[in-house]
Amino acid sequence: MTNITNKTLSTIAAHRIKDLFDDFCIYVAKRYGASYDDAICDWNCVGATFRYFGRNIHIQLKIWEHSNGHNNLPDYIIIVSDFVTGSGNAQDETEFRALCHFIFERGTRHGFKHLAVETPIVTFTKEVAVPNTLIPCMKFA
Repeated sequence: MTNITNKTLSTIAAHRIKDLFDDFCIYVAKRYGASYDDAICDWNCVGATFRYFGRNIHIQLKIWEHSNGHNNLPDYIIIVSDFVTGSGNAQDETEFRALCHFIFERGTRHGFKHLAVETPIVTFTKEVAVPNTLIPCMKFA
């Protein structure tokens, strides 16, 4: 039997997540013509979930200070848990790459160290992949 200790969200992580959410609001406003208030932040004991439901785009990011061993994921992680576009064409990859670029740039700035992707399915090279995770995960450089 494994012993998992639940940790609570630290004050510094809460501030980092708040700052990252502000950046996320600016990102969706500029990229999708949304208003600053169209994005949603739901707090939980390990971090927060960011959501944006726009016209032909749906983004959900889980921002965790602690993974508590879930899916063998490391701490300080951003998880793309939902990414759906209504286009159904090559533009989807462009939008996904833009989101990943935002995550790399802003996530590292706010102290996060890893990216995992639940959907769409991606693979990472051995050089950046975190081993033994149940979903694709990579470490930031």
